[in-house]
Amino acid sequence: MPIQENPHDAIHDQREITGAGDRSAKTLCAASKHSNAVPAELAPGIKWRHSYVAANEIYCVYNAASEQLIREHAESRDSRLIRSPISAVIDPSTAKG
Repeated sequence: MPIQENPHDAIHDQREITGAGDRSAKTLCAASKHSNAVPAELAPGIKWRHSYVAANEIYCVYNAASEQLIREHAESRDSRLIRSPISAVIDPSTAKG
């Protein structure tokens, strides 16, 4: 797979959250419900795709019409947008050129 530029208008939101990786399934379920609800309020310009939960960070990936919509979502969670947007997607097949 060649490098994908502007992959489906994906925007990456990195949040520093101490102990994120230690959260219970119940807590992650509640966070997911909130993440589903907020983009619905900002629709139709934003859709949460998925998140990666690491030790002290959560990385969220969205399809969004603009970075500003992601900033509004982050603010609704008293969070701070650290990085965005995704500039490329690579995988093992990218090495083949």
